[in-house]
Amino acid sequence: MRYRLLDYLYTSFQQSMEDGTPVLQPLWMQYPKDNETYALNLQFLFGESVLVSPVTEENSTSVTVYLPDDIFYDFGSGTYAPLESTGETLTWDNITFTDIPVHFRGGSIVPLRVESAMTTKEVRQKDFEFVVASSRNGTASGRLYIDDGESLEPEGALDLKLDFVNGTLTVDGNFGWDAGVGVSKVKFLGVSEQPERVFDGQGTEYEFEWDGEYQVLDVDVDFPLTDGFVVGYE
Repeated sequence: MRYRLLDYLYTSFQQSMEDGTPVLQPLWMQYPKDNETYALNLQFLFGESVLVSPVTEENSTSVTVYLPDDIFYDFGSGTYAPLESTGETLTWDNITFTDIPVHFRGGSIVPLRVESAMTTKEVRQKDFEFVVASSRNGTASGRLYIDDGESLEPEGALDLKLDFVNGTLTVDGNFGWDAGVGVSKVKFLGVSEQPERVFDGQGTEYEFEWDGEYQVLDVDVDFPLTDGFVVGYE
């Protein structure tokens, strides 16, 4: 999980360097009007999009968590099942010792590598999968920052702005560094009805798989990270 999220984590550190936004955030930072979040000291957000609710009690296989009034998607289990909350406390059972409950916040676009690897060098050779976790109003946004990963002052960087609105993902930004990989998959979450078609900015249509139980739309694409692109469904 960590290696697939590596570029999202790297982007969060870049954001922190630019404006001081904490990389690890208490929930009240994103839900400042929710009084129930003020005393939470075990759950946290990594960046603005990834909610972590760890099991901290020794030998326990369950955890009691608080979810603010929002929609979340189950990344930890791999199902991406949507979870609507009205601001409630829940208990999750049957969590194995090797699992950590992790959810994506609605309204987020999370860049993942399509598969994990054993080293950072190896994982940087994997293509990307953009996961669009739609908010309740059908929008989402995110960012992807990549540089050479070694230099203190990189000569160039890839800094992409990811936006989703009206069923369409738009990727644009600064393509000042060649990552040597592309985007091979886009995953749309919270798609309650099967689309009629999936298309890009040139009108090309794509085959897709839709999981009605978990409301997940999977699309295989082939976009190099050298220019912007659009993927949408209707």
